[in-house]
Amino acid sequence: MGATTIIEDDIKEIEGRMTKLKTEVYGMDTKVQLNKLKGEILDLKVTRLNEEAENTKGSGKGFSGAKSYQEYVKTKSGEGEREIAELKEERQRVAERHMPSMEQKKMFGDLKKLLTCKLQASSESEHTSKGQRIGNNVNVLQL
Repeated sequence: MGATTIIEDDIKEIEGRMTKLKTEVYGMDTKVQLNKLKGEILDLKVTRLNEEAENTKGSGKGFSGAKSYQEYVKTKSGEGEREIAELKEERQRVAERHMPSMEQKKMFGDLKKLLTCKLQASSESEHTSKGQRIGNNVNVLQL
């Protein structure tokens, strides 16, 4: 029985070492991946700085015609502000056109009511005029 307990103890010790080594390896893998990503970021920054240096010298192709990314961002923000101003003007024009159309809509509604009243009055006057011809006492209001 002594040999099996020694073997079991050895197995537990080896498993403990394996778990420690696994966590150490996973930690190292994470560090390696992190360092690779940091290296890629640095490469991109170096590339960007080189492009900006070429653009300021005038030999680079430029980013949409700008000498630097800062100039590009300023240009784009200026374009955005112009678009905002144009949209504000358009909104104001639409509001100015909307108010007269609302007034016109109200006027057409009033005209419809007036014409409806006239039609009712004319149909009533036809009925009352027949009543007067027959000799009934009917009060007639003519407009």
